[in-house]
Amino acid sequence: MIRRRLYNPAQLTPDELKASFVAREDTLAEMLRLIGEQPPGRPCQHVMLIGPRGMGKTTLGLRFLHAIGDTPDLAVRWQPVAFYEESYEIGDLADFWLAALRHLTRATNDPRWVDRADALARDEGDRERLAAYALSALMDCCRENGKRLILFVENLDTIFRQLRDEREIHALRATLIERPEILLLGSANAVFQAIRGHGEPFYEFFRLFILEGLGREDAHRILAALADCEGRPEIPEAMKRERGRLETIRRLTGGNPRLLVLACRMLIESPLGSAFEDLERLIDEQTPYFKARIEELPIQARKVFHCLAEGWKPMLAKEVAGTATLSSSHASAQLRQLVEKGYAREMHLPRAKRARYEVSDRFYNIYYLLRFSGAERDRLERLVTFLGLLNMHGRYGEAEAACRKATDIEPMHHESWRVLAEAILCQDDDARLPEAEDCARRAVELAPENPGALHTLSDVLACRGNWTEALDRLAYALHIGGDVFQEKEWPGLTESLIQAVAAGHGSRVKRMMEEAGLTEPMEPLWHAIRAELGEELEPLPAEIMETVTDLRQEFSDMRR
Repeated sequence: MIRRRLYNPAQLTPDELKASFVAREDTLAEMLRLIGEQPPGRPCQHVMLIGPRGMGKTTLGLRFLHAIGDTPDLAVRWQPVAFYEESYEIGDLADFWLAALRHLTRATNDPRWVDRADALARDEGDRERLAAYALSALMDCCRENGKRLILFVENLDTIFRQLRDEREIHALRATLIERPEILLLGSANAVFQAIRGHGEPFYEFFRLFILEGLGREDAHRILAALADCEGRPEIPEAMKRERGRLETIRRLTGGNPRLLVLACRMLIESPLGSAFEDLERLIDEQTPYFKARIEELPIQARKVFHCLAEGWKPMLAKEVAGTATLSSSHASAQLRQLVEKGYAREMHLPRAKRARYEVSDRFYNIYYLLRFSGAERDRLERLVTFLGLLNMHGRYGEAEAACRKATDIEPMHHESWRVLAEAILCQDDDARLPEAEDCARRAVELAPENPGALHTLSDVLACRGNWTEALDRLAYALHIGGDVFQEKEWPGLTESLIQAVAAGHGSRVKRMMEEAGLTEPMEPLWHAIRAELGEELEPLPAEIMETVTDLRQEFSDMRR
């Protein structure tokens, strides 16, 4: 069994890290290409990994360092040196270069470098000279080994804040330009001011690799690798059984790999649980970190962050100002600070001139909604329900034989005819559609006011291209069925409406949803239909907007 570390991947062996690294392979390949093209004797193209906590920055950085050692033509030219994930001891440039020397001993198993660092720290009292001597020792290593150094420094934004004298940040930049022997690979939770702002010393200095959340396929690869690494064959079965539940969590965590692994373990521990229960358990586990991060903020910034999170949509600065009862200039200044510290991000809607702001870590937003918001919590619960059912897939093929027996024994039982029609329909055999229609019509004849039977007949008629009667039957089922029918038939009802929109009946479906009160329970589908009809959507939460985009893609795919 291969170990996994959710919070400390540096504890893994190179083989364990390699075995668990199954996503972001394209990013790794691009980083290796970049390092291979660095010209000798010229300043390096320095690199920065950007992504929220748990997105895999440490894993990717360490995998990159190991890959250099595994690639002969890179291994002879480069010496990887990994700093610890937290570098609290660094307060100035002298500390930075001394830390590099000490980590160099770990990387090379050569105690000379840590001994040199300790001697320098003991004997030299002038901090500027100490920094110069420590850097000179690193250059000695490069000359002796004939290799250039790659320093993997995590949370570089924090280290920059710890360098209290801005002149030292300028000095670091000058050194990295003047010394082609050093390539700096940094990481940060967000694009921070020192690398983002015009006039800042590191503006446009790094090649940025933005680590986005995992898509569905990468998420499945990571969890399959988890099963292999830990020797747990029950994981693939849980993924197959609970794909709707897992996909819901993927979306609401922003595709965060660490949270997905935690969620997968919850699926195994609680096979009868729900996606919303998983969400609440994840929030409970992450609450101490979230509270600590939020409490780090000054009072006014905390208030602005609260407004952003509670709003759960991209907001204009003036909207934030109004909610937080601040002046526009004050709110804008606080928003800039939140962006700088990685709490918020700036974004632009299509054709919009003014920037909007939203919480950068989507799971922060979910945390806020579950703990502090009433109305938006209800909206979140509806979204979780919709996403879970949207990703469910029924299986009826095995039911046909049993239903045929039931209709032989009790030919007046409408439910047997209805399920038989669905069993035939779901086998995707167009030649049997007339048979399915006969069974569905028989069910409606026996129970003309039964919304389930009407819905099944609507589905069969839709498959046969008779959309006028299909939608009439479905509208009547919604009218007489009410909330009980909607709850019972939710997965199939959602699929029926999606197919109708894809077939070009968006306007009719929109009216049906309005009349049946489905615009809130099926909010993503409602907005997707509006967008299909050419309406311009108001700012929406990222989690809803992603589903809207996927639904519109599904409409398009169905039309092909």
